[in-house]
Amino acid sequence: MHPTSYFFPFPKSAQPGRAGFILCLALAFFGIQIQLQAQCSAIASIDFTANNPADTDVYFGDGSNAYVLESLEPKDYACFDTVPFLVQLQVNPAAACEDYVVSLPLQWLCNTTGQGGIGVSEIVSFQLNTNNDPGSNRDGDEMLSLISSDIVDGPPLVTPNGKCELNGTFEITGLDPGEVVILRVDVLLDCDLTANPTGNIQASLGEFANIQITAGTGTNCTCSNLQGGAQTIPWAVELPECFCTEAPEITCPANQLFEGCIQDISAFPALPDPDTEAVSLDNPIDDCLVTIEWVGDSEILVDEENCLAYVERTYRATNECIPGGVDPLSTTCVQTFRIAYDATPPMITCPADETITCLDDLTACDPSQLTYSDNCSTVMVDCVESQLTGNACSGSLTRTFTANDECGNSAMCVQTVTILDDIAPELTCPDDITIECGASTDPADNGMASCSDNCNDGTGPSFTDSVDDSDPCAVVITRTWTCADACGNTSTCDQIITITDTTPPAIDCPADITIQCGTPTDPGNTGMASCSDSCNEGSGPTFTDIVDDSNPCAVVITRTWSCTDACGNTSTCEQIITIVDTGSPQITCPPSLTIECGESTDPENTGMATCSDNCNVGGAATYSDSVDDSDPCAVVIIRTWTCADACGNTNACSQIITIVDTTGPEMICPPDVDLECGASTDPADTGTASCSDSCNEGGAPTYTDTVTEVDACTTIISRIWSCSDGCGNTSTCEQTITISDSTPPEISCPEAAAVDCLASVPAGDFSGGLVSDNCSTALTPEVTASSIVGDECAGTIVRTYTATDDCGNSSSCNQTITYSDTTPPSGICPLGSDGISCDTDLPTVEEVTALMQDIYADECAEAVSITFLEETGSGECVAGSFSRTFVFEVCDDCGNCTSCEVTYSGSCEFCSLTQGGWGNSGGKYPWNDADGKASTLEIIGALLEINGPIVIGDPEAGNSLTITDPQCVVDLLPGGGQPGILPEGDATAEEAGDCAPYRAPDISRNGRLRNNLATQVIALQLNIWYSMEKNGANLAGLALGGACAPGIPANLPDDVLTVGDLLAYANAYLSGALDSNNGLAGRLTDAAAGINEFFDGCSNALAESSLDPDSELEIDKPSGPVNKPSHPSLISLHVYPNPASGETVVSFDALETEEIKLQIVDLRGEVVWGRTYRGNLGENRLSVNTRQLARGSYTLWLQQGGTRLYKRLVILR
Repeated sequence: MHPTSYFFPFPKSAQPGRAGFILCLALAFFGIQIQLQAQCSAIASIDFTANNPADTDVYFGDGSNAYVLESLEPKDYACFDTVPFLVQLQVNPAAACEDYVVSLPLQWLCNTTGQGGIGVSEIVSFQLNTNNDPGSNRDGDEMLSLISSDIVDGPPLVTPNGKCELNGTFEITGLDPGEVVILRVDVLLDCDLTANPTGNIQASLGEFANIQITAGTGTNCTCSNLQGGAQTIPWAVELPECFCTEAPEITCPANQLFEGCIQDISAFPALPDPDTEAVSLDNPIDDCLVTIEWVGDSEILVDEENCLAYVERTYRATNECIPGGVDPLSTTCVQTFRIAYDATPPMITCPADETITCLDDLTACDPSQLTYSDNCSTVMVDCVESQLTGNACSGSLTRTFTANDECGNSAMCVQTVTILDDIAPELTCPDDITIECGASTDPADNGMASCSDNCNDGTGPSFTDSVDDSDPCAVVITRTWTCADACGNTSTCDQIITITDTTPPAIDCPADITIQCGTPTDPGNTGMASCSDSCNEGSGPTFTDIVDDSNPCAVVITRTWSCTDACGNTSTCEQIITIVDTGSPQITCPPSLTIECGESTDPENTGMATCSDNCNVGGAATYSDSVDDSDPCAVVIIRTWTCADACGNTNACSQIITIVDTTGPEMICPPDVDLECGASTDPADTGTASCSDSCNEGGAPTYTDTVTEVDACTTIISRIWSCSDGCGNTSTCEQTITISDSTPPEISCPEAAAVDCLASVPAGDFSGGLVSDNCSTALTPEVTASSIVGDECAGTIVRTYTATDDCGNSSSCNQTITYSDTTPPSGICPLGSDGISCDTDLPTVEEVTALMQDIYADECAEAVSITFLEETGSGECVAGSFSRTFVFEVCDDCGNCTSCEVTYSGSCEFCSLTQGGWGNSGGKYPWNDADGKASTLEIIGALLEINGPIVIGDPEAGNSLTITDPQCVVDLLPGGGQPGILPEGDATAEEAGDCAPYRAPDISRNGRLRNNLATQVIALQLNIWYSMEKNGANLAGLALGGACAPGIPANLPDDVLTVGDLLAYANAYLSGALDSNNGLAGRLTDAAAGINEFFDGCSNALAESSLDPDSELEIDKPSGPVNKPSHPSLISLHVYPNPASGETVVSFDALETEEIKLQIVDLRGEVVWGRTYRGNLGENRLSVNTRQLARGSYTLWLQQGGTRLYKRLVILR
């Protein structure tokens, strides 16, 4: 158990210093003051005095300015009270050093003089205070630490003359000259109540170890052998008639909610009579005398925020049976009677009055337009509309809104709606327009006005016209449009329509014309223009001519025609008359002809053209030649003949003269030949033809082959040679080539091969071999023979391949294949696991063998044989870890074998602290640093740095608490209160000095969390990290209820299997994601507390457990020797955790392998459980399930031979 600090005001005093370095200490207990003085250098002895004034106060100081501690005699304390010890320490103001470190050993010895014993059995808390502020806690985290504690003989014995001893050594650091501090140590006063407890307690300072100054800043600061003194206190107490220290726990009758709703508290229904028998006692205990009474009913109270009237009825349960001198313990509960209460009508606001212009715009009466609210209940809203007064053009109506709440309170308001149509229709005129005379003036052609009205449509648009025709060439019409609605509102607009004549007459000119010279130019011959007008006809068409005869071969007459109407609009057009001479002379060409090369192309030989003209005769015909000799075998001459008159008119014709070459060359063929298959048939080897031509030499001779296969082995090639000259004249001749095959193929086998298995010998496959033939292609050698020498494990195969060509010519070769199975079965030896959480999770030989069977296989055999050879490692927890190695041999049918070692291991040394341990700012606990320990804040700081902040609940659900500062963990723990869901919201504790994430009632007055589930989950998260960082032990993966974590509640949800599952499920509950009405919070709290307490201070769980959940009290089998190969010199007994909440571990050393007897005895001396079994030599450990024991104090007895030991056992639940 880790000490928890409790803060009480107590006196301090300052005493004058002595010469040199002086320590002044005062030890106060039950009104006794012990003073010890020692001088490090000048004073050779220590003056120890004691003062025990009866029924007076104890003073510290010089009497004139003293602090007072109320004197208490032994009779003022009861069994199991905590008793304060005060030690005052003063440093001489003239001391030579600074930052002194002082070691103070304290000791308590108890001696039983009667049948019942008393003693001091536990250091409950400790703190350091300054002399100047009696209520302070002076930097206790940094200056004060408990560096060792030891219980030598245990609690007092019931036998006469029993003894017990409690030791504790405290270290105070950072003391400077003139400083005065007071050390307060609260210890547990223990009793055995089987007989009247009598005896005495001797309290001493420096009795069992030296008071020492162990360090300081300066020269010659340390000293030792400063002896203290002791004081014996007599003690006696009568055995109480009964003993019960628990406050009763009660549950009131269920709260009652009356039906209906009231508007006045005088109408609150009559209450039923009080019924104390309906109050249930939740923790009935035989030794507790509990009375239940009705305390009274409150006046009628009103909760306006929640709209309730209620009365609270209080019941009280009192436990009258407690140790003498202490007030009775009592508990109250409250039953509430409620009824809905509402005296306030709803608050409403009507929609504003409104005026609309159109009755059609009037919406239906809508209750949702009402703005309303009610302080308590839902509101029913209604809307009633009156009849219209007036008409659609001018009228009004009212709307009455009513709101009623569920208690009958109502409110009403009225809205007035006015209808007034005073808006004229909207009129849109057509655009002004100018039209030509003769165009239509109808609105369908010149535009129609449009009317629209917001409410009451009237007649369509109408118009009237006013015509001004004083100018027949520009007539003006003013058109006035009018629109009127049904309420008499009108609108007008004007449209101007102008009728003009600006269009000249239409004129149609005769077409331009070209005539030959001598033709008449009169309009009767060349064409007449025509005139027309749509409005005012004018004069007929007239024309004027302009003649251009500068070119006698092309005379041009420009004739301009004109038309004019009555408004002076004129139109003109032009006609072009051209007099030309364009007639060409007549020409007659000689005929085209073809001649052989060498013949004359002169016109005298090929023919002459002739010319004639009807007007102006020109010269004789002329010609020009165009020669195309791109084809030397067909040269073409195009001879163009031309005739011309005096006006340059010409006429031409063409004569084609073709010169050709049509005679073929002469050639000589090579003789016929016979060849072997594969021989070259190239003309260089078989002969080439020769060519000659008398005119145009061509290219070299060419050939084409016609191949005829007479049979598979004889082929005849008919080679046709050709010679062509430059003009494509060709001559041919034929040569015959005969080919035959009589040569066998060439073959080379694949290389010799070697394989591991007979089954791995491949089928016949010529891949890797070579075969060729002078004639045949795509030859595939076949296996024609195969022989084998050997057995299934080793041997030789000779395989013969034969290749045959298409003519029956063949060749053969041999391939040798050897096989030998020398390879053991293959597989990856399993790695095992080094992360097993509990030694009971180690697999069996059979399980590992099955795993090996799935992994190993042989290339040659269908199955392998797996033989288990040996197993090393006991699998038991030794030095914080356990390990087991399995060795196997795997063989095939040919005797090839391999071995495999599989190791499974884990850490069994889990570490945890209770929430009180994590909240102990002055505590030091195991840690992996130089001295093996670190302070609470150092450990928490390291865990947060490695793992990040502590987060409980679920931020995504909106219910969470995040802790980032180590000091906040110490400030919030240990906590208490009912387990439940976190307050709504995501809270943080991130700044030392201001760590409270919530307000009361979720935080106590001293800043602790009031949610036992939340504080246990914080401790569990830290313990999972602590166990991993301290010992590498995976506490999160530990199975709940197994041999390594026995006694965890069995009624947890089915999917909570490991400690990690428990943490996740508890966080889900804290976030509000789970059902909170099934007692789950308590079970999760108990489970988390069980883990936190089970491994408290890095104690180990048992390697083996055989718990029976149906037994009244359960105990496991002894585990055998653990970590101690040789038996100890003294027998010892240890119990942890103690106090226990559901399960505890008993550890003891056995001197012999003999019968062990264990008993648990209650305060009345009755044996509530016992067990006898045979223990093992050395250390034995076992777990005891104490869930069936009631809360209270017990004694655990162990007897082996003539040795009998006991330990006090406290059950917290």
